[in-house]
Amino acid sequence: MTDASGDVDRLLQLEATQLSRQQEVDRVLAQSILDPFSILGVPHTCSPSDIKLAYRSKSRLIHPDKTAHARARDAFERLKRAETELMDDERRKAILAMMEEARRELAAEWKLERGDEFERAVVEKYKAIMVDIEWRKRQRLKQELAREGAASAREEEMAGSTDADTASLASNGASDLGSAGAPKASGEFEDDSEDEDEPALRYKRLGGSVPGLFEKDTASTLRACERFLVLGTHWGNVIVIDIEGNLIKQWRAHSATVNSVSVDADSEYVASAGDDGRVVVHGLYNDDITIVDYSRPVKAVAIDPMFSRRRRFVCGGTGGQVIMYEKKWYAKGDTILFTSAGPILSIQWMDSLVAWACDEGVQVYDVGRAMRITQIARPEGSPRADLFTCRLQWRDSRTLDIGWADFVQVVVLKERAPDALGPLLYAEISVLFRTDFVVCGLALYRSQFLVLTYGDHGTVDQGRVDSDGGQERNRNAQPPELRVISRNIEEMSSDALPLDGYSLLQPNDYML
Repeated sequence: MTDASGDVDRLLQLEATQLSRQQEVDRVLAQSILDPFSILGVPHTCSPSDIKLAYRSKSRLIHPDKTAHARARDAFERLKRAETELMDDERRKAILAMMEEARRELAAEWKLERGDEFERAVVEKYKAIMVDIEWRKRQRLKQELAREGAASAREEEMAGSTDADTASLASNGASDLGSAGAPKASGEFEDDSEDEDEPALRYKRLGGSVPGLFEKDTASTLRACERFLVLGTHWGNVIVIDIEGNLIKQWRAHSATVNSVSVDADSEYVASAGDDGRVVVHGLYNDDITIVDYSRPVKAVAIDPMFSRRRRFVCGGTGGQVIMYEKKWYAKGDTILFTSAGPILSIQWMDSLVAWACDEGVQVYDVGRAMRITQIARPEGSPRADLFTCRLQWRDSRTLDIGWADFVQVVVLKERAPDALGPLLYAEISVLFRTDFVVCGLALYRSQFLVLTYGDHGTVDQGRVDSDGGQERNRNAQPPELRVISRNIEEMSSDALPLDGYSLLQPNDYML
């Protein structure tokens, strides 16, 4: 009887030990890598001998050979890095100096209220300072890489110009030898005039992974960055591809159509909004994921350009509210910036300014001062706001380009006189013109407008018949065109884009 009870006691003790091992693994992994003191579970005033003792005790507890926890090795490696970091006198002094800096910054806010809560706030402030330092390092590294890339591109361009001249001479010689009537390569356009200028824009279809990715699914939204493209799909996927079409990353973010995607200034985070009512922010180079459910379809989202430092985004949808979500070290929550009578379909964020379009017009909000700056009314005579998606494009932090139905506006934000009443900035429309086409997308090309266009709003719903697949197609539909328009409102060039299935698409289906 005694032996049996002893076996039970040993079994219970073994289970308790395994449980404590797993709990310690979870505790270590829950700590920020920026705070090695918390990883080791020692106070900031500890001595090197305390650090060694804590490491020996905890390393035996979470060693991968002694626990079945799936992430025991990760926790063990994190513990070892923390011990190595704190045993380095210079590194430990630097961390403590940063802690002291955080304590000084918080001292004025907390006044005489000091205790455990204050110390936790100091640690969170220290983490924020370290994140900011790391962000600045990455910015400097990106600038250096950009400079090196630009220099390399110039060298390749100079080297390639000689090859291009040689190829041009060979081509001319071949045509002199009687190559007339030979078929043109796919994508080239015949031109009878030998003196015609070279086209302003060149096009090619994306290859790589694109055909396979969209064999069954279809794209619903797009965002172009310097190094890659982000696409949302009708099946709720977010896809990141390079400029050649090769897959970089893909994840299932939504259970319904993705309506909008947004990328931060560092190209490290992607926000997506979907008809399932969710906004999802996903890290491209880490496992950081933020999910917020608004229970109603979200049609537009704009991520804070500095999301790695300020966890914020602005979104809107069929509910008519423009909402800013913000996560701080002490709290997280939503702030309603504006309520409209209709849906919010477009949002763009530049520096501290957020612009969105609604039934009332385009609103501009200053996040830094927490106030709405101005409202730009829809042009007189324009069609209903919900018929055509407003296209917003920040040219810089003081210039906003707006394309809405068949109108294009350029709005300049200017500073008021120091003694004037009202917001610091006010809006002035510097350019306003009406077109004979529907604006489906706006961008800048050098100093000119690049405009993606569709027929005109009078023919959008005319001549629609059923196709064999059950989808409606437009008998009068024409392929979209990409136009280059000068600042003097002169059309410099226009190219029809031969897209497959264009007769099934409406202006709101296109994006530039």
